[in-house]
Amino acid sequence: MQAVYEDGFMVFTTEHFSYYVITTAVSESEFELGDVNRDGKINIKDATAIQKYVAKLVEFDEEQLALADFNGDTKVNVKDATTIQKKIAGLI
Repeated sequence: MQAVYEDGFMVFTTEHFSYYVITTAVSESEFELGDVNRDGKINIKDATAIQKYVAKLVEFDEEQLALADFNGDTKVNVKDATTIQKKIAGLI
């Protein structure tokens, strides 16, 4: 869509009528991305928490959901847990 932010608005040009959604960024957290359990560390406990969430064993609040989306694809799934594990192992 290539919108630009001008004077408090997102501005773009289109040649057709469509629905567009403009959303705001998730509010900043005092915790680092990936620190799902908010203990100040990114470790296997965070990856395990995501796996439990995916298995529907636990629920996350909004902040935890934002922290759990470690790979930034707007979904919380096993890919996020795997990416955290790779970070812990020093692969990324």
